[in-house]
Amino acid sequence: MNNPLGSYQTNREQGLGNRILDSQLFKRYHSAFTVSTGLPLDFIPVDNLEKFPFADHANESHFCQMLRSACPKGWAMANACLLSEAQRRGDTFTSETFGGLFETAIPVHLGKELIGFLRVGQALAIEPSEESFLALVERLRAKGLRKNAEGILRKAYAAIPIVPLNQYTGIIDLLQVFAEQLSEQANRTMLMQRQHEPALIAQAKNYILEHLDERITLQDVAFHVSVTTFYFCKVFRKHAGMTFTAFVSRLRVEKAKRLLGNRYMSVTEIAYEVGFQSLSQFNRCFKRYVGKSPTEYRKGGREAMGTTTETLFTSGSVTAGLSAAVSEQRRLAAAEPVHDSYGDQDCSAASQHGNLRVQRGTGVVLVEQSTREAEVTQTSAA
Repeated sequence: MNNPLGSYQTNREQGLGNRILDSQLFKRYHSAFTVSTGLPLDFIPVDNLEKFPFADHANESHFCQMLRSACPKGWAMANACLLSEAQRRGDTFTSETFGGLFETAIPVHLGKELIGFLRVGQALAIEPSEESFLALVERLRAKGLRKNAEGILRKAYAAIPIVPLNQYTGIIDLLQVFAEQLSEQANRTMLMQRQHEPALIAQAKNYILEHLDERITLQDVAFHVSVTTFYFCKVFRKHAGMTFTAFVSRLRVEKAKRLLGNRYMSVTEIAYEVGFQSLSQFNRCFKRYVGKSPTEYRKGGREAMGTTTETLFTSGSVTAGLSAAVSEQRRLAAAEPVHDSYGDQDCSAASQHGNLRVQRGTGVVLVEQSTREAEVTQTSAA
């Protein structure tokens, strides 16, 4: 499957997503999250968007496993649509999938560059009713579901986690904070990666770290490692993946981000503390690498645990927005005719229900299957 979001990565960012997956930060958070919530959590690197989220995860819904196995092409298309919408908005996006399940994609950025998505979902907001199950089965029968497989499907559907509306919103809030942490780790990883690094580059980086709050020039560092300025500039860019100036600026911005947590220091004080020679230079570099001004970043840090829900909802009351989506689930359970084929809808179109943008028909997409896929449906359901 081709990358639906196009090519985002520069050479220095290739592989960052996989290093996030292998990091202790992600592994520890993933373990704590899945145990405490019962939901699956995954990270999809931007260079591996064809990867199925939650595949082989202990918390993956058996209901979703069955339908993913039965219709892999539709599942892949639905995943691509969800990620494309999150990328288009540049922010968290939640869609209501087949069967009324919620799926959420949270972009993770390195500065302004997209490096991947946190994925969570496969949960219902309300207890599934007999009416909703029968409506679901009726739609699946039209796609080849065998009658003797309905009992297995009923058990799988009944086992889907029920997550109350306010709890699911809180989970998304926490994951948005975690996405910021992953972004910061990715930046530090990119800055300090030492794989196949010449000794003079390691020495140069150590020298820069020791004198970060001072005025550091290219000539100073080249002299310290005993090479010409021209040679050092060429070798540094090759192995660091960026210019000397960009490297120093990024390190200073990273240090500034930590200091911005100290409310007793002004932005101007922090700018000079980390080595910038002017406030305008600091603001410009911070905006370039973080995507927001120092003041916005500081404000966001204070409000991170209380206001991030606005990225999930377009406006108004959070509870009202999710309640509207639940009302829509109940309406769908009444077996109203719904077009399931991707040929009948634009995968980027989202219908507005109250204040929550709910993208219907994605997740498990009931596309017209070939004879071979219909056979898979019968086999896997059985």
